[in-house]
Amino acid sequence: MKRALFLIMAVLSLAIAGTPTVLAAQTVDIQAIGKSVEKKQPKSVLKALQTAPSKSELPDGFTAVQVAGGAGATPTAGGAATPMATPGASGECTGAGPGVIAADTIPGAVGTVSYCVTGDSSVLGGLASVNTINYIALNPKDVTPGLLDEIQKGAEGGASSGMTIKKTTLGGVDALLLDYSEKSGSTFATVNMYIVPVGNFVVIGLVTIADTQAIPAASVKKPAQELTLAGIAHLGKVAKKA
Repeated sequence: MKRALFLIMAVLSLAIAGTPTVLAAQTVDIQAIGKSVEKKQPKSVLKALQTAPSKSELPDGFTAVQVAGGAGATPTAGGAATPMATPGASGECTGAGPGVIAADTIPGAVGTVSYCVTGDSSVLGGLASVNTINYIALNPKDVTPGLLDEIQKGAEGGASSGMTIKKTTLGGVDALLLDYSEKSGSTFATVNMYIVPVGNFVVIGLVTIADTQAIPAASVKKPAQELTLAGIAHLGKVAKKA
């Protein structure tokens, strides 16, 4: 389970660094998707995830998706994009971009795929947002009923002041919610991140909204839930073809 601890520590450090159909929880059968994903080869699913969600798959408030990668990556509308490249490549949506998890930061993981998602401030509120969906494929033998507990322990051990990590449910399954707010100069930022095991994948949805005034966590919670659910639904969709 040490691999799970490495996983969450990487997620936490990256998530706070970068400071229209709406999906309802009952429309995404997470348990069924998890069983479907477990029947596939993780690398095949990761390859299938290089096809980003179309705009119609995104919740209200989100307008476009880009697969995290190198300079060759381009925004997509359901088409293929360049796979993740070396962290630190030029451009915001890279392995080193805010909220993006690079494969080589997760020891023991089979691989990762990340999406940068453009937010519409007129819907989400605030002046700007950083939104991502991360998929982390684990070796099936490393997935146990206590995975989420181990992730929580690792998160709590490395949590910054003011950061809360608590058990919750999303779409009828157990999940973790990370809630964090900070002020830098005249800018306020609030982060909501959902961590959801789905079979032998961990799906992480992150929404960060920045403004010149304090942002209630409740205003970030709904779009973070919906973006995470959209990411899980997309995982189920591509896994069928993997």
